[in-house]
Amino acid sequence: MDEACRSCHHARRRALRYPTCGWTAPKFHDERDILLERPGTRAFAILTACRMLHTFRTGAVVSKVEAAEATLQRVALGHANAINAAMRWRKHDPDQAASPEEAVRLLEFVQARVKTVR
Repeated sequence: MDEACRSCHHARRRALRYPTCGWTAPKFHDERDILLERPGTRAFAILTACRMLHTFRTGAVVSKVEAAEATLQRVALGHANAINAAMRWRKHDPDQAASPEEAVRLLEFVQARVKTVR
């Protein structure tokens, strides 16, 4: 296995560990949990999920924005709206953050896609 293949393989193996750590644990659905009530946290979670999905699909670790742009080409409109809102919030428009419900739906979508890769 050459160095590029080893690097790609290592990135995928490292990424595979995250779903088993409960990164989308049921606490996202707990009404007492205020984690996703903060717009910045939602944007961070959405963009990180895009990067995780991109890494699973390609083996490449890229910036969150690059991964989000690539993910936009592969998801349904509802998920695309959440991703676009996260990118707008991150860049210049804090009033356009994705809702907590949109964030949870996208995180559940990514979790399901990652589980199918295993």
